[in-house]
Amino acid sequence: MITSPNNDNRDAIVTEATALKIGRALLEEYFPDYFTNEEILIEAKEENGIWKVFDSAECNGITDNGILWVSGGIEYFVAFRKDNGRVIMIGND
Repeated sequence: MITSPNNDNRDAIVTEATALKIGRALLEEYFPDYFTNEEILIEAKEENGIWKVFDSAECNGITDNGILWVSGGIEYFVAFRKDNGRVIMIGND
């Protein structure tokens, strides 16, 4: 769990950029075969104090390096609390 350095009850994960960094690290850890390519796009959305970070690929494509990636319609995601960073769920749909 993450706490504010000043213990002032501020949210620990405030910005989308921070949520994306944390989310990508977790997704790469749990789904290494899918997230081997850094060019896979991910998005972060915050709703009701919960960040959800997920892959935004909706189709097949080729990266700038000529690597084929296939979404297959599966969304990989991680959800965690904005206030303390506690992971609520990680998985795929």
